[in-house]
Amino acid sequence: MRFDVVTWNLLADCYIHGIGKSTLNPSSSSSHVDSSSPSFLLWNNRFDKIKNTIIRLDADIWCLQEVDHYEEDYKPFLSSQGYEAIYIQRPRKGDGCLIAVKKSVFGINSKLEVQLDDIAYLNGEFDQAYMKQNVALLVKVSHLATGIPLIIACCHIHWNPNLAEVKN
Repeated sequence: MRFDVVTWNLLADCYIHGIGKSTLNPSSSSSHVDSSSPSFLLWNNRFDKIKNTIIRLDADIWCLQEVDHYEEDYKPFLSSQGYEAIYIQRPRKGDGCLIAVKKSVFGINSKLEVQLDDIAYLNGEFDQAYMKQNVALLVKVSHLATGIPLIIACCHIHWNPNLAEVKN
């Protein structure tokens, strides 16, 4: 059994334009990118390039992080390319994780959505440092030609050099 897997942090549109600012709210003053950013950062231009890359690479499995515009853009596009997609949104965030599999190669059996903020309550104590809206998505599939099961995992983990244990 041979298959191709691609994982890709797409840099959500809502983070290019800052928290609370996206293609839908361009007047927000918060931004992670210089306001003189070139037009290639505009959502429609970026999504065209993302779509072309997905078509060109033609992977059997996609694990995508920082996905926003899921319902209106990714879901219909991936479906049109023969993929079945499962998405989990990060709590109180505008983005999430997506796993897509080619329907001609894999059948989806089940999924598990994990809210990683639950670790903030380990050992019966609450630790605010662990509340980072991290999520994980696990999908169990079967390879259609062989029936061999496979579990695919995709997660989005907060990065902070002062909280290395959050990723451990």
